[in-house]
Amino acid sequence: MKTDFMLRRRVWGRPVRWVLQRWGISTRPTEKSWSYHPTGAGPGVAHWRELSAAAGTALNPMIQSSVPTDVPSDRPVASLSISPAVKNQLEAKGIEKLFPIQEMCLEPILQGRDVIARARTGTGKTIAFALPLVEKIMAEGSQSHLPSVLVVEPTRELAKQVEGEFIALGPSVRTVCVYGGASYLPQEAALRRGIDVVVGTPGRLVDHLDRGNLNLSAIRTCVLDEADEMLKKGFAEEMNRILTVLPPGRQTLLFSATVPEWVKETSRRSMDKPLTIDLVEDEKLKIPSTVRHIALLVQPSARERILGDVLTVHGGDRSIVFVPTKKEADILASSPLIRDDTCVLHGDINQAGREIALAGFRSGRYRNLVATDVAARGIDIPNVDLVVQYSVPDRGDVDTYIHRSGRTGRAGRSGTSIVFYTVRDTDSLRRVEHAIGTRLEQWNPPNLEDVLRASSSKVRSSLQMTPEPLVNQFLPEAERYLEAQTGSSDHGMPVLKAVSAALARLAGFNEPVMQRSILSHRDNFIALELSRRGSSGNRGESRYLSPRTVTSMVCRSVAHLDKVPALGRIVSYNDGAVVDVEAATAKILLEEGISDSRWEVKEITSLPAAAVDEMMNAEMETERTRGMGRVGGNRGRMREFGGRVPHSPTSGWRGRREPDWTRGRRADR
Repeated sequence: MKTDFMLRRRVWGRPVRWVLQRWGISTRPTEKSWSYHPTGAGPGVAHWRELSAAAGTALNPMIQSSVPTDVPSDRPVASLSISPAVKNQLEAKGIEKLFPIQEMCLEPILQGRDVIARARTGTGKTIAFALPLVEKIMAEGSQSHLPSVLVVEPTRELAKQVEGEFIALGPSVRTVCVYGGASYLPQEAALRRGIDVVVGTPGRLVDHLDRGNLNLSAIRTCVLDEADEMLKKGFAEEMNRILTVLPPGRQTLLFSATVPEWVKETSRRSMDKPLTIDLVEDEKLKIPSTVRHIALLVQPSARERILGDVLTVHGGDRSIVFVPTKKEADILASSPLIRDDTCVLHGDINQAGREIALAGFRSGRYRNLVATDVAARGIDIPNVDLVVQYSVPDRGDVDTYIHRSGRTGRAGRSGTSIVFYTVRDTDSLRRVEHAIGTRLEQWNPPNLEDVLRASSSKVRSSLQMTPEPLVNQFLPEAERYLEAQTGSSDHGMPVLKAVSAALARLAGFNEPVMQRSILSHRDNFIALELSRRGSSGNRGESRYLSPRTVTSMVCRSVAHLDKVPALGRIVSYNDGAVVDVEAATAKILLEEGISDSRWEVKEITSLPAAAVDEMMNAEMETERTRGMGRVGGNRGRMREFGGRVPHSPTSGWRGRREPDWTRGRRADR
């Protein structure tokens, strides 16, 4: 152990303590660590007495658990040691059992301990601190008009959500939410009337402190929610300002998905022997087990059309689409290819517009929400069935991927997360898979039959939900329409056509839907695979089918049509190729086959692995040649002269005598 005498000695004229700190070696006294691994069904609270006795003398007690955090525990709400009023509010919200993070935090917070909590996205961290704080306020009563609880949130949406949880759990608890983008006057009036809980964003809290509207001298509990996100958004200075004006001896609760250095330093300065509740022992287990993760390979030019099909086929009552830019969000929200009602959410929309969009999405008025990452953190929208990430997060940012996909599969419900990627995004996608510790399922874009079936199913459901009085009101018009179509009251096939037309229109289709190629996603094209029937007896024969050979084979096979077939993209590989063929020509090829009997043709619904590999190699080669082409456009001469181009402005040889080795090589030519 390093003693104070040893640290006062000098090395190279400097104190040992200074040298060690410069080398990044800690000179703090070694602290004893303690960990508790719960056993049995109850993940923590059931063993709290044993935990308290064991951790009474520990500096940094810790609860670590690998129990499933996205399913409720076995302990019912009725058995909790909380007031009947709070139990009734939980039952009114439909909560019968607490999730592990909620159960583990309940007793420590009620006892006034400082807590650092980590849990996966969507496991109920908000109720984990709101429930015990509401219980304490209702038990102790409002002792003054000054707030006793301060909750700091990184975003306006998350602050509004937390305020709603406090109001739902304790209607008698006076709560106010302060955030930027809204008027100061209502917030100032609420603070003057007296308040129990203040929920706010760092910037607006500092503004109220500077204006003298907010007095934090009576704060007994401070909650730092999503502390790592506040650091990422650049709120470290505001957070330090807020923490300096809080009274000493307060209770501090820190909830964070990750624990960066700023969070650690904050806990050392502002917390007293905090209890760490870590339900994310392994970083690769941060994704909820209730979410199905899908990867979908798309062409950049067809991304918008494929999104419309994916939302039609796989989207349920609510779907969220995450896009990288605000411009793309506006374009997609107004796109005619997305057939359901859609709202948009991004940083340029004012607070009133955000609240209207979120309220409409929660109520079911809008089926789809297109948003930038402003909605990825903390917004808890129930029953989101599908999350679509319009592109792979920049540089394979796993935290962004986790928080986007975490908007579905919350509170034990199942959900689906689909990420669009191109061949160029393959490396970023692999980094995400490695970081989350799971392999994403590979899906193909929905085909024409899937889109029509899903659209008709939604329309049928809508028709079945039509109120009977409304149906009766339209019966005379329907009768007149059918009589106009059939000329009589005896309805046969025209009735089916009329119903078919109604289904098509109600599904959002205004013109016939064309089949789309799975290779290039071009309308009215079909992807065909040419494959060798068997191994050839000629060893010298090439097994690579070049694009020129593919074009020649297709043209010879349909020569009797007296027209040149329309071909699209061709991807060749050993023993086969995939080619885009115009739909009418493709059907003839499928019926009659290829003129060369050594090859067979078939329609494919998914790309062969060899074709995907060839596309990736071609993309990498394109990127490499683009990089070489930036230096004067002399790739061949660069290779010839060892990477330097004679007499070029970048070589520095102009006006000088050429080196002997250059003249010699030119003479050899």
